Amino acid sequence: MSYGLEPNEDGVGNFLCARLFVSNTGGEAAIYNGLEGADEKGDVFYPSCSIEVGSKVEPNASVVGYITNGHLLTHGTSSLFIVDGVFNKHKVPKKVLDKLLSELQQEKNRLESLGCKVHPPNLFERHNKSKHSDAASCTSV
Repeated sequence: MSYGLEPNEDGVGNFLCARLFVSNTGGEAAIYNGLEGADEKGDVFYPSCSIEVGSKVEPNASVVGYITNGHLLTHGTSSLFIVDGVFNKHKVPKKVLDKLLSELQQEKNRLESLGCKVHPPNLFERHNKSKHSDAASCTSV
């Protein structure tokens, strides 16, 4: 896992996200069935990911997707699992997750201190662009 910027849906600006790399080292196709996270209290939540649920991952192949930073940082994520088609959970190693969350938080703070938006525009912003011209994020960082 790593972090980076993804373009907003409308092509104007970017948002900060975690990149998720899902690989299949097995001998037969696997199905991606989503993510499951837990916060510091053990409460379960399901972060959104750009990889479509039901996506087939062929043997010795991989798919890459992103998770918006808010889905990981606002929940106080303490563990993250990738769920496959038969509902087996594959845990993201704690050391990897902790490093990602720390770097993601630092980059979020840095970008916000520069006046950049780090989240994709919400539904209200997308449908009311003319009234909210400040809704675009920084385009060069």
